[in-house]
Amino acid sequence: MFVRIITFTLLWLAKSSENSAKRQMRSGMMYL
Repeated sequence: MFVRIITFTLLWLAKSSENSAKRQMRSGMMYL
């Protein structure tokens, strides 16, 4: 159970960081 929570948290962090990176790339493209 505990391992499942850690795995879920890691997946969520990876997804959120990926979304923020995409958002930064999009805003950077708009500036260019």
